[in-house]
Amino acid sequence: MRYLKVDFYRFCAALVMPLLLAGCANNYASLDSKEHTQIIKADYQKIEELSSIDGVVIISLSEAIDQAIYYNLDARVSALEVLSAQDDITLEELKALPNLSASASYQGRNNLGASSSRSVISGNQSLEPSISTEPHRRTADLTFNWNLIDVALAALQSENASDRAIIAQERHKKVKQNIQRDVYTSYWRAYAAQENKDSASKVIAEAEEKLYAIDLAVKENLLSATQGAERKREIENRLNSLRQTMENMAFADIELKSLLSLSPDTKVHLTSQPKEYMQKAKTLLDMDVENLELLALEKRPEMRETIAQRKITLRDTRMEIIKTFPGMKLFYAGNYDSNDFLVDNRWTSFSATIVQSITSLITAPARYEAAKTREDLEEARRLSLAAAIITQIHLSRARLSYLLDSYALQENSVASTQTLVEATKLKQKEGFASDLDVTLAQLESLNAKISASLISAETQSAAAAFLDSLGENTMEGLS
Repeated sequence: MRYLKVDFYRFCAALVMPLLLAGCANNYASLDSKEHTQIIKADYQKIEELSSIDGVVIISLSEAIDQAIYYNLDARVSALEVLSAQDDITLEELKALPNLSASASYQGRNNLGASSSRSVISGNQSLEPSISTEPHRRTADLTFNWNLIDVALAALQSENASDRAIIAQERHKKVKQNIQRDVYTSYWRAYAAQENKDSASKVIAEAEEKLYAIDLAVKENLLSATQGAERKREIENRLNSLRQTMENMAFADIELKSLLSLSPDTKVHLTSQPKEYMQKAKTLLDMDVENLELLALEKRPEMRETIAQRKITLRDTRMEIIKTFPGMKLFYAGNYDSNDFLVDNRWTSFSATIVQSITSLITAPARYEAAKTREDLEEARRLSLAAAIITQIHLSRARLSYLLDSYALQENSVASTQTLVEATKLKQKEGFASDLDVTLAQLESLNAKISASLISAETQSAAAAFLDSLGENTMEGLS
C-alpha cells in the first residue's frame, strides 16, 4: 500500500510539471487578436521614438549617412542576421561532439513477478516459481554515443556555417551601401531645394503680383483682354514650371528626413557644399576602366557572396559522397541497478557497430548528379552576375560623363540668364523695358539656376551609383 501511494504522488508530479513549464512559456499571438493589436501598437511606438527629434538639425553629408545607417531598421535586421549566422557556427561545431546522456528511473509492480521454467524435452515444470527481481527498484546509466560519420558531416556543416556568416556580412555591407546611396541622392536634392527656396518664394510672389496687376489693368480697360492673356501666359508658363520643380525638390526633403528617422516637422539645415564633391566626381572618369572592372569583381558584396556560396555548394557535394560510406557507431555506458538479486549491480557495457545504408548506396548516383547540377548552377549565376556588374560599370560611367557635361552647359546657361536679368533691369531704368520684362527674365534665370542645382544633384547621384557599382563605400570613394 505504501508503494501505491508513492507511485500515485509521482504520477501526479509527472502530470503537473508539463503544465507548469507550459505556463512559463511565451504566449503566441494569433492574427487579429488582442495580443496582435498590442504588438502593432508597440512597434508603432518604437518607430515614433526613433523620429522624436524636434527643432532644427544641422547636418553634413557624412553625418547624415552615419545617422541613417544607425537608425535604419533594415540595417539593424541585417546586423542581427550577421550575429545569428555567427552563432550558428558554434551550434554546428557542437554537433560534432559525442552524445553523452544520463538517465535515472524508478520501476515498480504490484506483485512479485515470480517465474518458473518448463522442460523442452518433457514439458514438465523444471524449476519451482521464484523471483529474481525486486518489485520496486531504481536504475541509472550514463551513456556515451559517437557516430563518426556524423562527426565528419558536422565538421563540414560548421565550415558551411562560417561561409553563411560571411554571406550575412556581405549582405549587411550591401544594405549599408544602399542606404548611403539613397542618402547621398536625397541629400543633394534637398540641398538644391534649400539653396533656392528663398529666392524662388520671392520671385513667385513678384510674379503673382504681376498677374494680379495684369488682371486689374484688363478690368480697368488699360489692357485689352487679348493683351492681358498673352502677358499672363508668358508669366504662367515660367511660373508653373518653377512651382513644379520646387514641389519635386520638396519631396527630397521629406525623403531625407525619412532616411534619417526624423519627424516631417523637423527643420534640417544641410552644411556640405556640392562644388567640392563635384570636383571629386570628375576624378572618377580618369580611372582605368579595366582596373575598375577587376576591382568591382573583387569587392562587390554580391560577387563575394557567390564565392562563399560556391564553397558551400562544393561541400554539399562532398557530404553527399560521405553519406554513402558505412557509419561507425561507438557506444559505452555505465549502469546501476538497485536490484538486490543481482550479484553485481554496477557494470559497464560497450560496443562498436558498422552500419551501411543500402538506400544511400542505391540513391548515391542520383544525389551526386543533383549536387553537381547545383555546382554548375552556382557557376552560371556567378558568371551572369559578373557580366551584369561589368555592364553596370560602363552604364554608370557613361551616365556620370553625360551629367557632368550637362552641368557644364547648364552653368553657362545660368550665367547667360543672369546677364540677361542685369541687362533687362538696366533697360528698365532707361525706359526701354517694363516690370513684366524684368519678372520674365528673373523667372527664366531662376529656372536655369534650379535646373543647374538639380543636374548637380543628379551628377552626385550618378557618382554614388558609379561607386556603388564598384562595391565602394560612397564617402570613402569620394574622399
